[in-house]
Amino acid sequence: MPPSLFVEAARLAGVVAFGEQAEFGCGRGAGNCERHPAMRLLADWWTATAPQELRGAAFAAPFAYSDGQYLVAAGYKPSILDQVVKAITRKPTKA
Repeated sequence: MPPSLFVEAARLAGVVAFGEQAEFGCGRGAGNCERHPAMRLLADWWTATAPQELRGAAFAAPFAYSDGQYLVAAGYKPSILDQVVKAITRKPTKA
């Protein structure tokens, strides 16, 4: 991910409200947080650049690097996240 994209997502997270009753708040119904401009920026980038079989992001999950491995920091680990970790950590192949 380009650092500038992450910086812009962080900026949007700081200026566009996402509290319980905000337009993009979790308290306003299922899937509402996924519409937040910061989340859309990250999810849209992933959907445009991810391996074909992993496209279609609706949200982002934070990962932490610890003891040589990536661990999901969101408190859950569905199998799709295992696939994502493999995709983002694999070594590029030479053409």
